[in-house]
Amino acid sequence: MERRAQLPGAQLHARDARRRRRAVLPLQHRRARRRRARDHRRRGVSGRDAVRRDVGLLRPEEPPRAPALGPRRRRVRPQAQAHDQPRRTEGARRRAGRGFRADPPRQPPVRAAGERGAVEVHPVPGIEAPVSDAKRLAGEKAIEFVEDGMVVGVGTGSTVAFFIDALGRIRDRIRGAVSSSEQSTQRLRALGIDVLDLNATGPLPLYVDGADECDPHRRLIKGGGAALTREKIIAEASTRFVCIVDPAKRVDVLGRFPLPVEVIPMARSLVGREIVRLTGGQPVWREGVVTDNGNWVLDVHNLSIVDPVAMEAQLNQVPGVVAVGLFARRAADVVIVGGEPPLVLR
Repeated sequence: MERRAQLPGAQLHARDARRRRRAVLPLQHRRARRRRARDHRRRGVSGRDAVRRDVGLLRPEEPPRAPALGPRRRRVRPQAQAHDQPRRTEGARRRAGRGFRADPPRQPPVRAAGERGAVEVHPVPGIEAPVSDAKRLAGEKAIEFVEDGMVVGVGTGSTVAFFIDALGRIRDRIRGAVSSSEQSTQRLRALGIDVLDLNATGPLPLYVDGADECDPHRRLIKGGGAALTREKIIAEASTRFVCIVDPAKRVDVLGRFPLPVEVIPMARSLVGREIVRLTGGQPVWREGVVTDNGNWVLDVHNLSIVDPVAMEAQLNQVPGVVAVGLFARRAADVVIVGGEPPLVLR
Protein backbone atom coordinates (compact mmCIF):
# COMPACT_ATOMS: atom_id res chain seq x y z
CA MET A 1 0.00 0.00 0.00
CA GLU A 2 1.42 3.38 -0.99
CA ARG A 3 0.54 6.93 0.03
CA ARG A 4 0.21 9.33 -2.92
CA ALA A 5 -0.45 12.65 -1.17
CA GLN A 6 0.63 14.22 2.08
CA LEU A 7 -2.56 16.24 2.60
CA PRO A 8 -5.20 15.87 5.30
CA GLY A 9 -7.55 13.06 4.34
CA ALA A 10 -5.11 11.75 1.72
CA GLN A 11 -6.17 8.62 -0.13
CA LEU A 12 -4.23 5.36 0.08
CA HIS A 13 -3.80 3.21 -3.02
CA ALA A 14 -3.64 -0.57 -3.11
CA ARG A 15 -3.57 -3.31 -5.72
CA ASP A 16 -6.67 -5.49 -6.16
CA ALA A 17 -6.81 -9.14 -7.29
CA ARG A 18 -6.28 -8.07 -10.93
CA ARG A 19 -3.30 -5.91 -10.00
CA ARG A 20 -5.25 -2.73 -10.68
CA ARG A 21 -4.70 0.30 -8.49
CA ARG A 22 -7.74 1.38 -6.51
CA ALA A 23 -8.27 4.10 -3.96
CA VAL A 24 -8.82 3.22 -0.32
CA LEU A 25 -10.95 5.99 1.15
CA PRO A 26 -10.03 7.50 4.50
CA LEU A 27 -12.06 6.28 7.46
CA GLN A 28 -14.40 9.29 7.63
CA HIS A 29 -15.31 8.96 3.93
CA ARG A 30 -15.92 5.23 4.25
CA ARG A 31 -18.26 5.87 7.15
CA ALA A 32 -20.23 8.45 5.13
CA ARG A 33 -20.51 6.08 2.19
CA ARG A 34 -21.76 3.25 4.41
CA ARG A 35 -24.28 5.63 6.01
CA ARG A 36 -25.66 6.69 2.61
CA ALA A 37 -25.96 3.08 1.49
CA ARG A 38 -27.78 2.18 4.72
CA ASP A 39 -30.24 5.04 4.23
CA HIS A 40 -30.98 3.93 0.67
CA ARG A 41 -31.60 0.36 1.84
CA ARG A 42 -34.03 1.56 4.48
CA ARG A 43 -36.04 3.52 1.93
CA GLY A 44 -35.87 0.75 -0.63
CA VAL A 45 -34.85 3.24 -3.33
CA SER A 46 -31.61 3.07 -5.26
CA GLY A 47 -29.70 6.11 -6.34
CA ARG A 48 -30.22 5.34 -10.02
CA ASP A 49 -33.87 4.30 -10.01
CA ALA A 50 -36.18 6.31 -7.76
CA VAL A 51 -39.18 4.13 -8.60
CA ARG A 52 -40.31 1.45 -6.19
CA ARG A 53 -41.93 -1.73 -7.40
CA ASP A 54 -45.39 -2.40 -5.97
CA VAL A 55 -44.67 -1.23 -2.43
CA GLY A 56 -47.26 1.54 -2.27
CA LEU A 57 -49.82 1.63 0.50
CA LEU A 58 -47.80 -0.59 2.80
CA ARG A 59 -47.13 -0.41 6.50
CA PRO A 60 -44.26 -1.75 8.64
CA GLU A 61 -44.37 -5.22 10.04
CA GLU A 62 -45.76 -5.57 13.55
CA PRO A 63 -43.06 -5.45 16.25
CA PRO A 64 -41.66 -8.89 17.05
CA ARG A 65 -43.03 -10.62 20.07
CA ALA A 66 -40.79 -11.52 23.00
CA PRO A 67 -39.41 -15.05 22.62
CA ALA A 68 -40.78 -17.78 24.85
CA LEU A 69 -38.41 -18.84 27.64
CA GLY A 70 -38.13 -22.36 28.99
CA PRO A 71 -36.46 -23.77 32.11
CA ARG A 72 -33.32 -21.91 33.18
CA ARG A 73 -34.60 -18.97 31.05
CA ARG A 74 -33.41 -20.53 27.83
CA ARG A 75 -35.06 -19.46 24.62
CA VAL A 76 -37.53 -22.04 23.30
CA ARG A 77 -37.37 -22.60 19.55
CA PRO A 78 -40.91 -22.83 18.09
CA GLN A 79 -41.76 -26.15 16.48
CA ALA A 80 -42.80 -26.16 12.84
CA GLN A 81 -46.49 -26.86 12.37
CA ALA A 82 -48.14 -28.56 9.42
CA HIS A 83 -50.16 -25.47 8.64
CA ASP A 84 -47.13 -23.15 8.67
CA GLN A 85 -46.52 -21.46 5.34
CA PRO A 86 -43.16 -22.03 3.59
CA ARG A 87 -40.55 -19.34 3.97
CA ARG A 88 -40.57 -16.74 1.25
CA THR A 89 -37.70 -16.56 -1.18
CA GLU A 90 -35.37 -13.59 -1.30
CA GLY A 91 -37.12 -12.37 -4.44
CA ALA A 92 -40.50 -12.50 -2.70
CA ARG A 93 -39.12 -10.52 0.23
CA ARG A 94 -37.82 -7.83 -2.15
CA ARG A 95 -41.16 -7.62 -3.89
CA ALA A 96 -42.88 -7.28 -0.54
CA GLY A 97 -41.00 -4.07 0.09
CA ARG A 98 -37.94 -4.79 2.28
CA GLY A 99 -39.58 -5.47 5.61
CA PHE A 100 -42.97 -4.07 4.63
CA ARG A 101 -46.10 -6.05 3.98
CA ALA A 102 -49.25 -5.35 2.01
CA ASP A 103 -52.01 -3.88 4.12
CA PRO A 104 -55.29 -5.49 2.91
CA PRO A 105 -57.59 -2.97 4.64
CA ARG A 106 -55.73 -0.15 2.85
CA GLN A 107 -55.90 -1.75 -0.59
CA PRO A 108 -52.70 -3.31 -2.02
CA PRO A 109 -51.77 -2.69 -5.68
CA VAL A 110 -53.45 -4.67 -8.46
CA ARG A 111 -51.76 -5.95 -11.60
CA ALA A 112 -54.48 -6.23 -14.24
CA ALA A 113 -54.61 -3.56 -16.94
CA GLY A 114 -57.98 -1.90 -17.25
CA GLU A 115 -59.02 -2.53 -13.67
CA ARG A 116 -60.47 0.53 -11.98
CA GLY A 117 -58.23 1.97 -9.33
CA ALA A 118 -54.52 1.85 -8.71
CA VAL A 119 -55.46 -0.25 -5.73
CA GLU A 120 -57.92 -3.06 -5.44
CA VAL A 121 -61.00 -2.28 -3.39
CA HIS A 122 -61.97 -5.22 -1.23
CA PRO A 123 -65.65 -5.51 -0.31
CA VAL A 124 -66.47 -4.64 3.27
CA PRO A 125 -69.70 -6.08 4.75
CA GLY A 126 -72.35 -3.41 5.08
CA ILE A 127 -70.37 -0.83 3.05
CA GLU A 128 -70.00 -2.26 -0.46
CA ALA A 129 -73.73 -2.25 -1.24
CA PRO A 130 -74.27 1.47 -0.45
CA VAL A 131 -71.21 2.39 -2.52
CA SER A 132 -72.52 0.40 -5.50
CA ASP A 133 -75.92 2.04 -5.12
CA ALA A 134 -74.32 5.49 -5.10
CA LYS A 135 -72.39 4.69 -8.28
CA ARG A 136 -75.54 3.39 -9.96
CA LEU A 137 -77.53 6.49 -8.99
CA ALA A 138 -74.78 8.80 -10.28
CA GLY A 139 -74.52 6.89 -13.57
CA GLU A 140 -78.26 6.92 -14.16
CA LYS A 141 -78.50 10.62 -13.29
CA ALA A 142 -75.98 11.43 -16.03
CA ILE A 143 -78.42 10.12 -18.65
CA GLU A 144 -80.37 13.35 -18.19
CA PHE A 145 -77.53 15.18 -19.99
CA VAL A 146 -77.81 12.96 -23.10
CA GLU A 147 -79.80 14.51 -25.94
CA ASP A 148 -81.26 12.93 -29.07
CA GLY A 149 -78.82 12.45 -31.94
CA MET A 150 -75.72 12.92 -29.78
CA VAL A 151 -72.36 11.23 -30.09
CA VAL A 152 -71.44 10.65 -26.44
CA GLY A 153 -67.92 10.41 -25.09
CA VAL A 154 -67.69 7.55 -22.59
CA GLY A 155 -65.02 7.04 -19.94
CA THR A 156 -63.80 4.01 -18.02
CA GLY A 157 -64.44 2.48 -14.62
CA SER A 158 -66.98 0.88 -12.33
CA THR A 159 -69.16 3.99 -12.06
CA VAL A 160 -69.13 4.51 -15.83
CA ALA A 161 -70.25 0.91 -16.25
CA PHE A 162 -73.61 1.88 -14.74
CA PHE A 163 -73.82 4.82 -17.15
CA ILE A 164 -73.09 2.52 -20.11
CA ASP A 165 -75.85 0.15 -19.00
CA ALA A 166 -78.30 3.06 -18.80
CA LEU A 167 -77.07 4.35 -22.17
CA GLY A 168 -77.83 0.96 -23.68
CA ARG A 169 -81.48 1.39 -22.77
CA ILE A 170 -81.69 4.54 -24.94
CA ARG A 171 -79.27 3.45 -27.68
CA ASP A 172 -81.86 4.23 -30.40
CA ARG A 173 -81.78 7.91 -29.42
CA ILE A 174 -78.03 8.44 -29.95
CA ARG A 175 -75.75 8.21 -33.01
CA GLY A 176 -73.03 6.37 -31.16
CA ALA A 177 -70.21 6.75 -28.64
CA VAL A 178 -66.49 7.49 -28.50
CA SER A 179 -64.79 5.22 -25.98
CA SER A 180 -61.74 5.96 -23.82
CA SER A 181 -60.65 2.32 -23.38
CA GLU A 182 -60.91 -1.14 -24.87
CA GLN A 183 -62.80 -2.21 -21.75
CA SER A 184 -65.57 0.34 -22.34
CA THR A 185 -65.57 -0.40 -26.08
CA GLN A 186 -66.41 -4.04 -25.44
CA ARG A 187 -69.23 -3.13 -23.07
CA LEU A 188 -70.70 -0.59 -25.48
CA ARG A 189 -70.66 -2.98 -28.42
CA ALA A 190 -72.20 -5.73 -26.32
CA LEU A 191 -75.17 -3.41 -25.76
CA GLY A 192 -75.53 -2.64 -29.47
CA ILE A 193 -74.03 0.89 -29.33
CA ASP A 194 -71.85 1.94 -32.26
CA VAL A 195 -68.32 2.92 -31.22
CA LEU A 196 -66.95 5.71 -33.40
CA ASP A 197 -63.49 7.15 -34.07
CA LEU A 198 -62.87 10.58 -32.55
CA ASN A 199 -61.08 11.66 -35.74
CA ALA A 200 -64.30 11.05 -37.67
CA THR A 201 -66.72 12.65 -35.22
CA GLY A 202 -64.97 15.94 -34.49
CA PRO A 203 -65.86 17.87 -31.30
CA LEU A 204 -68.18 16.04 -28.90
CA PRO A 205 -71.12 17.69 -27.13
CA LEU A 206 -70.85 15.48 -24.02
CA TYR A 207 -68.28 13.36 -22.18
CA VAL A 208 -69.22 11.29 -19.12
CA ASP A 209 -66.54 9.73 -16.94
CA GLY A 210 -65.74 8.89 -13.33
CA ALA A 211 -62.86 10.02 -11.12
CA ASP A 212 -60.65 8.74 -8.33
CA GLU A 213 -60.76 12.07 -6.48
CA CYS A 214 -62.65 15.33 -6.87
CA ASP A 215 -61.99 18.60 -5.03
CA PRO A 216 -64.46 21.47 -4.41
CA HIS A 217 -63.36 23.19 -7.65
CA ARG A 218 -64.27 20.09 -9.74
CA ARG A 219 -60.59 19.35 -10.38
CA LEU A 220 -59.90 15.63 -10.57
CA ILE A 221 -57.40 12.83 -10.19
CA LYS A 222 -58.05 10.15 -12.79
CA GLY A 223 -56.18 7.21 -14.26
CA GLY A 224 -56.80 4.42 -11.77
CA GLY A 225 -57.96 2.33 -14.71
CA ALA A 226 -54.79 3.15 -16.71
CA ALA A 227 -56.82 4.98 -19.41
CA LEU A 228 -55.85 8.53 -18.45
CA THR A 229 -54.35 9.56 -21.81
CA ARG A 230 -57.42 8.72 -23.87
CA GLU A 231 -59.67 10.14 -21.16
CA LYS A 232 -57.78 13.42 -21.35
CA ILE A 233 -58.04 13.54 -25.13
CA ILE A 234 -61.81 13.00 -25.12
CA ALA A 235 -62.33 15.47 -22.26
CA GLU A 236 -60.42 18.12 -24.23
CA ALA A 237 -62.51 17.40 -27.33
CA SER A 238 -65.83 17.72 -25.48
CA THR A 239 -67.97 20.80 -24.93
CA ARG A 240 -69.34 19.49 -21.61
CA PHE A 241 -67.56 17.14 -19.21
CA VAL A 242 -69.83 15.44 -16.69
CA CYS A 243 -68.03 13.58 -13.89
CA ILE A 244 -69.91 10.91 -11.91
CA VAL A 245 -68.58 9.83 -8.50
CA ASP A 246 -69.67 8.26 -5.24
CA PRO A 247 -69.43 10.41 -2.06
CA ALA A 248 -66.14 8.79 -0.97
CA LYS A 249 -64.31 10.39 -3.92
CA ARG A 250 -64.87 13.96 -2.67
CA VAL A 251 -61.83 15.49 -0.94
CA ASP A 252 -60.74 18.96 0.15
CA VAL A 253 -57.20 18.61 -1.27
CA LEU A 254 -56.16 16.23 -4.04
CA GLY A 255 -53.40 13.70 -3.40
CA ARG A 256 -54.75 11.11 -1.01
CA PHE A 257 -55.28 8.84 -4.01
CA PRO A 258 -51.92 8.08 -5.71
CA LEU A 259 -51.49 10.29 -8.78
CA PRO A 260 -51.16 8.17 -11.97
CA VAL A 261 -48.60 9.24 -14.57
CA GLU A 262 -48.40 7.42 -17.91
CA VAL A 263 -44.80 7.16 -19.12
CA ILE A 264 -42.82 5.82 -22.07
CA PRO A 265 -41.30 2.52 -20.81
CA MET A 266 -37.66 3.51 -21.46
CA ALA A 267 -38.16 6.74 -19.47
CA ARG A 268 -39.64 5.15 -16.35
CA SER A 269 -36.59 5.69 -14.15
CA LEU A 270 -35.86 9.17 -15.53
CA VAL A 271 -39.43 10.30 -14.92
CA GLY A 272 -39.37 8.76 -11.45
CA ARG A 273 -36.30 10.77 -10.45
CA GLU A 274 -37.84 13.97 -11.79
CA ILE A 275 -41.09 13.32 -9.92
CA VAL A 276 -39.17 12.94 -6.66
CA ARG A 277 -37.24 16.13 -7.34
CA LEU A 278 -40.23 18.23 -8.41
CA THR A 279 -42.96 17.00 -6.07
CA GLY A 280 -41.31 15.14 -3.18
CA GLY A 281 -43.76 12.29 -3.75
CA GLN A 282 -42.89 8.59 -3.99
CA PRO A 283 -43.43 7.08 -7.47
CA VAL A 284 -44.44 3.43 -7.55
CA TRP A 285 -44.34 1.43 -10.77
CA ARG A 286 -47.68 -0.28 -11.40
CA GLU A 287 -45.76 -3.35 -12.52
CA GLY A 288 -47.54 -5.69 -14.90
CA VAL A 289 -49.95 -3.00 -16.16
CA VAL A 290 -49.65 -1.86 -19.78
CA THR A 291 -51.95 0.88 -21.05
CA ASP A 292 -53.96 0.61 -24.25
CA ASN A 293 -51.24 2.79 -25.79
CA GLY A 294 -48.48 0.34 -24.84
CA ASN A 295 -47.03 2.48 -22.03
CA TRP A 296 -46.42 2.06 -18.29
CA VAL A 297 -47.97 3.80 -15.28
CA LEU A 298 -46.32 5.31 -12.22
CA ASP A 299 -48.50 6.01 -9.16
CA VAL A 300 -47.16 8.91 -7.10
CA HIS A 301 -47.87 8.55 -3.37
CA ASN A 302 -47.61 10.98 -0.45
CA LEU A 303 -48.79 14.11 -2.25
CA SER A 304 -50.86 17.06 -1.09
CA ILE A 305 -51.68 18.95 -4.26
CA VAL A 306 -52.61 22.50 -3.30
CA ASP A 307 -52.01 23.87 -6.83
CA PRO A 308 -53.14 21.16 -9.28
CA VAL A 309 -52.90 23.42 -12.35
CA ALA A 310 -49.24 24.24 -11.72
CA MET A 311 -48.29 20.63 -10.91
CA GLU A 312 -50.05 19.36 -14.04
CA ALA A 313 -48.16 21.84 -16.22
CA GLN A 314 -44.86 21.09 -14.49
CA LEU A 315 -45.05 17.31 -14.84
CA ASN A 316 -46.22 17.54 -18.44
CA GLN A 317 -42.86 19.13 -19.30
CA VAL A 318 -40.81 16.12 -18.12
CA PRO A 319 -39.49 14.17 -21.15
CA GLY A 320 -41.04 10.71 -21.22
CA VAL A 321 -44.33 11.72 -19.59
CA VAL A 322 -47.27 10.89 -21.83
CA ALA A 323 -50.06 12.17 -19.59
CA VAL A 324 -50.59 13.16 -15.96
CA GLY A 325 -53.73 12.04 -14.13
CA LEU A 326 -54.54 15.58 -13.01
CA PHE A 327 -57.61 17.06 -14.71
CA ALA A 328 -57.11 20.60 -13.44
CA ARG A 329 -56.57 22.73 -16.54
CA ARG A 330 -59.58 20.94 -18.06
CA ALA A 331 -61.71 20.36 -14.97
CA ALA A 332 -65.19 18.86 -15.00
CA ASP A 333 -68.07 21.16 -15.91
CA VAL A 334 -70.56 19.18 -13.83
CA VAL A 335 -70.00 16.70 -11.00
CA ILE A 336 -72.75 14.25 -10.04
CA VAL A 337 -72.36 12.73 -6.59
CA GLY A 338 -74.38 9.55 -6.16
CA GLY A 339 -76.92 9.48 -3.34
CA GLU A 340 -80.61 9.74 -2.53
CA PRO A 341 -81.14 12.00 -4.38
CA PRO A 342 -77.96 12.54 -6.45
CA LEU A 343 -76.15 15.83 -5.87
CA VAL A 344 -75.33 17.90 -8.96
CA LEU A 345 -72.40 20.34 -8.59
CA ARG A 346 -71.82 22.96 -11.30
